[in-house]
This record gives sequence, C-alpha cells and structure tokens, in this order.
Amino acid sequence: MPLVLPGDPAFEATLSGALPPVNEGMQPLYIQRPGSLLLEPVTPEEMTEFYLSGEYDERLEEMGEYDEGDDWEEWIMEDFLI
Repeated sequence: MPLVLPGDPAFEATLSGALPPVNEGMQPLYIQRPGSLLLEPVTPEEMTEFYLSGEYDERLEEMGEYDEGDDWEEWIMEDFLI
C-alpha cells in the first residue's frame, strides 16, 4: 500500500476510511505529535510516555494553549492513566 501524505488527492479519502482495530473494551487512544498533521494510534504506555516526555507540552505550545500554571499532570494521573 503506498504512503498517502497531506496534499495528495487520496489523503482525505484515506482519513475517512476505517480506523485501526481496537482491543475489546478499550477506548482508542490517539496523539498528534509536535510538528505532525496526523493523529497516531497509540497504546496506553505510549500515551503515558507522550505526556511525561514533554511532547504534550510541545504540542500545546504549537497550538498556543500552553500555560505554565496548568496542573495537567494531576488530572492525567488521577483520571486517565489509573
């Protein structure tokens, strides 16, 4: 299967296709890495690494929504990562 990148005429059709399979009973997890235009399916462990490695903060800065005073780590640890 060829690689379809943003700007390719088939890009939108590819995005509207089926999502990758998900484990039974588990909600799919997606991240958008800094500098990327694509959502990437990830495991819970990869999601944790995304938040704790600083990539999440970089992405928020790109979007102009980063606030040094936000205590997102507390929310993530209590409500999301178990």
